[in-house]
Amino acid sequence: MTQGFWFVDPKLVSAVRIRTTIRNWRATPKSFAKPPCSIICLVALLSAGVASAVSVRGSFITLGKGYQDLEQNDHFILAQGLRFHVQDLASQSLSFHGYLQYYGDTSRDVSGSGTLRFYHGYFQYEDAAKPVSFRAGRFFLFRGVALGVLDGGELSYKLNRQWEVTGFGGVQGNLNREWDFANADKSPSYGGEIRFRPEHAPYVRQLLLSLSYTHQERMSQTVRELVGLSFSFRVGSHWRALNVVHLRLSASPLRKVLTRWNYAGDRWQHNLEAGIISPDVAAYSWFGDFAVAPILRLRGTAEYDFVPHLWGVGLSALVFGNNKLGFRGGPMLVFPYGRVGYHHSWGDQSHQNVLWGYAKVRPVAYVDLYGYAAQIEYQWDAFDVSSQETTMYNVGTAIRPPFLKTTEWRAEWQNYKTPQLSADRRFILGFQWNFGN
Repeated sequence: MTQGFWFVDPKLVSAVRIRTTIRNWRATPKSFAKPPCSIICLVALLSAGVASAVSVRGSFITLGKGYQDLEQNDHFILAQGLRFHVQDLASQSLSFHGYLQYYGDTSRDVSGSGTLRFYHGYFQYEDAAKPVSFRAGRFFLFRGVALGVLDGGELSYKLNRQWEVTGFGGVQGNLNREWDFANADKSPSYGGEIRFRPEHAPYVRQLLLSLSYTHQERMSQTVRELVGLSFSFRVGSHWRALNVVHLRLSASPLRKVLTRWNYAGDRWQHNLEAGIISPDVAAYSWFGDFAVAPILRLRGTAEYDFVPHLWGVGLSALVFGNNKLGFRGGPMLVFPYGRVGYHHSWGDQSHQNVLWGYAKVRPVAYVDLYGYAAQIEYQWDAFDVSSQETTMYNVGTAIRPPFLKTTEWRAEWQNYKTPQLSADRRFILGFQWNFGN
């Protein structure tokens, strides 16, 4: 979901991911309700706020997706979203941010109601001239080793220009993002972070060091209890680096060790990454009984532009696995309207041959045309997957009418062919209205 609209990620060329994605699409809710008028009313109230003392802006999104399932039943999924920001409440530093979404299958009228999802809604106080800032409500937390949706609060205090201390606490947000809240005794979430930005550091600039801790539970099971150290910096005008160490407070302490270096020049771009990662598996997960070994990941890309942002070539390479290593690599061509590429996977993991490409053109100022296609052959001996083939493509358009400058209209056609499905076709319509001052 990007700007309210769903599209195929050009990097989604892994056969296993494609099969999993299609399988998840099939698991659609079988309930129906007319779009809740509460969202429409809320749009009207927020629009009225534009003329008042507060500052209101946001977007109203409607997305419809039609498809036919394996039993030849027709479905039409309707998703309506409202994202809004209300600023200058009691002062210029206090604001409120919210995102609501209705989701329902309008062709399967079984329970008589769809789902109204509450993704986030929180107050935020932030003033660059003052040392204190906070958030309170439901919001997404990505701070140090802490990751997830929090129903609670976060408080930060700047001791000076170099030191900042942050603490947070509350309960884990529900995975279904519905209106109910988790039990505070069974799903607590708390932690904090200390950040240090030295004014001067030898050989590097914009150095940021972070020490963080988090404890997160769900259904009385510890999901995440980590201590993390990270430091990022820039070298010269082209290099950026990120280094991370995450440790568990348990018998197997190593969670992640990773270093990532990015170079961005006028014609050359490089990305280098090396890491050892031990996945987190919750006790209540289906994978909870499986022993998970640390995974080695070495990844690199290089791209050279003959004409900046128009013509170029690239190469990518990946090494991954634990006791058994897999390899992937291939070239890429950059042209004025998109990219085409090929990569081959071999070793003791899945074997793939993938030809892919995507393009985007703008024939006139207010119309975008885009498309993506991939041809995949894959084989995975460890899971007894013999040589199989998947074909996928999608084409679409985005229109921003000059007489309706605050709106965007989208239409997209998707087609997938797999060993399990001879034809999986989907048609998507989208509308977005941006409002506010």
